[in-house]
Amino acid sequence: MDEKSYRKGHKYIILVYYVNRNDVEYIAYDRKKESLDEYYRTLTGEDLSNITAVSIDMWDPFMSSTMEYVPDAQSKIVFDLFHVMKHVNESVDTTRKQVNKELQKSGMTDL
Repeated sequence: MDEKSYRKGHKYIILVYYVNRNDVEYIAYDRKKESLDEYYRTLTGEDLSNITAVSIDMWDPFMSSTMEYVPDAQSKIVFDLFHVMKHVNESVDTTRKQVNKELQKSGMTDL
């Protein structure tokens, strides 16, 4: 699942894709937990149990809704690579800046 911006001013839609069939299974015109809850409520208990993986970004409403409805969701959530790498790059950049400041304070200015 993913969200896409469709208008200026942070207007989003939620798209739930069924990857094996290569189609869109659900669309909601916002990106709230309640909208994703509505999708999960359309599925039977058997459907939910048969979910083997859920690819999502790190948007909290996606995570919390999936954790609430999908059995054993913590082992089925797969974060998309774009958002994982975004967090890794932000962490590396923060660490690099911190180390650079510390080295400059200790007199190392040839950085």
